[in-house]
Amino acid sequence: MPHKVRIIGFNHDDLVSGGKAGITFEFANVITDKGNEKYVVRHMAWGGQYDSGYVGSGIYYKVNDFYDRDIMDQGLKSNIKKVIKGVQATGKKEALPSELNCFLLGTIELDNNPRNSPHNEGKLYTYYKYNHDLSKTSAVTEIKKSYWLRSANLSDMSLHFGSSAYFVNEDGGIYSTLKSDLSTDRGFSPAFCI
Repeated sequence: MPHKVRIIGFNHDDLVSGGKAGITFEFANVITDKGNEKYVVRHMAWGGQYDSGYVGSGIYYKVNDFYDRDIMDQGLKSNIKKVIKGVQATGKKEALPSELNCFLLGTIELDNNPRNSPHNEGKLYTYYKYNHDLSKTSAVTEIKKSYWLRSANLSDMSLHFGSSAYFVNEDGGIYSTLKSDLSTDRGFSPAFCI
């Protein structure tokens, strides 16, 4: 089954080159390690560590692996624009700008509720302003699957950054993991801009 994408925003994301990206898309399905996928999607953090934040986490490398390999259509990939997204880093309460081609969404971009993530991680996408069901199915099995977000739960900075991270569960709710759950297998649903 081919991957499906949907438009989630117009003139929403800041381009690295200046101005706004015309259209932001996201995969409507969850990318998993089952079936005909050419890579393994695993955990937010290898060995349960998420200390460096989203950039440097296990899932960050999987999203980039998805983008860098021939998994994403080359014609589409040639039109993708690099954007600036807010991501957390160790010991920081504010999100730092990061240049990304392919990225996971943050909690605030899905339901306008940052929870315990930085408020400057992003803004609510138009699609999610009107569509509140966050549940998605696997592109391979068409069964609802949980998927990672790029947001970390910063509720206890005394532990260190990355004590927990957010994900969307099969029921469409946004939940936070415990540190021990960061190595739980979940899929991801990347977004990109043209």
